[in-house]
Amino acid sequence: MVCEYRYGPKAMEYLKNMPDITYSEWRNFVRQKFRKKNGNELAHAGKVAYYAWRKLGRDLNLSFEEEKPVSFEFKESQFKTIKKIDEKTEENFKKIGREIYDEAPKNVMQFETSTKPLLMIFEESYKAPRMVIVKKKGFFSKEEVLASKIYRYLGATVFDVIDRKNMIFIEWLDGIDCETLKKLGKEKDALNYTYYLGKASADAHCIGLGDRLHNERVNLLILKSDVVEEFKDDVFNPVYNVDYEFAFMKAKLRKTPEEDLLSVRLTFKKVGLENISEDIIKANLENLIDTYVSGFSKRYREIQENYKINKKKIDKLLSEYDQEVFQLCKMRFELNVDILTEKLKDMLISTFLS
Repeated sequence: MVCEYRYGPKAMEYLKNMPDITYSEWRNFVRQKFRKKNGNELAHAGKVAYYAWRKLGRDLNLSFEEEKPVSFEFKESQFKTIKKIDEKTEENFKKIGREIYDEAPKNVMQFETSTKPLLMIFEESYKAPRMVIVKKKGFFSKEEVLASKIYRYLGATVFDVIDRKNMIFIEWLDGIDCETLKKLGKEKDALNYTYYLGKASADAHCIGLGDRLHNERVNLLILKSDVVEEFKDDVFNPVYNVDYEFAFMKAKLRKTPEEDLLSVRLTFKKVGLENISEDIIKANLENLIDTYVSGFSKRYREIQENYKINKKKIDKLLSEYDQEVFQLCKMRFELNVDILTEKLKDMLISTFLS
């Protein structure tokens, strides 16, 4: 099949010199999807090629044949390496996967970063594609195990499939950062950024994680310009650094959804707007609020749909952990999204437009 991408000439050199992993293996490994214009067939998922597109920004046609697929691997000059771990270590982490998720991961790959996290890829089990991050060393806390399971059932925002024609965030949501956004100064970019910030806030609100995970979640959307542009150091660390220790802790659960919405508003104010130019804010604040609320609402509904699918499993996990936490989370899973969304919108309008 022939797929059209926006890459410069050097992208082809990248691809031609990467014979280690087949296209199919790479596609399954990344699990983040570009799609053709008709929205149907998977087009491409190569992070290397994405960075080539970001750097070079020119059109290029690439052909992928089933018999001789284009293949990829990371180059040391651009990235820390990915390497297949030894059989003993792989089996150990597959065992961890079975213990935590009742399912062994299909692939276990190691990203060479300073924290040396491990990435476990599972077969498709639920509605959204997902990758599960595990620590290489140390024991899982009770909360980490619980949060990891429930995130998997609900499908975390950070691993959503992204439609290329609508979004500037490519692959791992690290396609743009605040500094770059400020330089671009485009309304579309600001709206796209704010939309995903809204979705991230829905995760933090609905699962009842409070301020800390708002901050962690936003970190998934923002990378320092020098890291993105130079393709060096711990490019992947923001994805790994979600602190599950703060998930489902009583101290972080608000008693009412309205209290959580205050945190959502705070996130919008402090992170969603401060690095976007004043001109964009003044001219398009209503649009930004509408877009933020739209992302929040859409993600909240997705969470609720996934909760219905996996209700028995999630309820069992939460009730066995703590009855108070169970009731607080359950209340959020079953809220009227329309009413909640209106409350959020009213709060944002009163804060920023009154």
